[in-house]
Amino acid sequence: MEYGIFALMSRGDLSRPAARILDDGIEQIVAAEALGFQSVWLAEHHFSSYSVIPNPLQLAIKLSERTSRITLGTAVLVPPFYHGLRLAEDVVMADVLTGGRLRVGLGAATSATSSSATGFQLMTRAPCSRRTWRSCGSP
Repeated sequence: MEYGIFALMSRGDLSRPAARILDDGIEQIVAAEALGFQSVWLAEHHFSSYSVIPNPLQLAIKLSERTSRITLGTAVLVPPFYHGLRLAEDVVMADVLTGGRLRVGLGAATSATSSSATGFQLMTRAPCSRRTWRSCGSP
């Protein structure tokens, strides 16, 4: 059996700077690795205090500099928010920079706020995802 942690990094107290929340979250993940956890899963949320992680790939790269063995996963990347080719390149680059420790989870937006702010409607997300992946040559 393996154990992992889910890193949401919520900003419940709006007077706390996002940088402080990220620093504390990074320290928790470093401690989790020292305690023997095998993975960390990083959320992606936009325009909300629910999480201060709009780009889990960037955070995974930062974490790879502070950790040595823990698997770094995305929970989840939301493909319609990205250009398909750019997302594929970013994932490959992040995997290289993390020393091959990256695991990628893909999923759908669940927040009406992040969905409407990026121009994608929740009810039409499946066709948008297919268009996104087709744009980089996938069937």
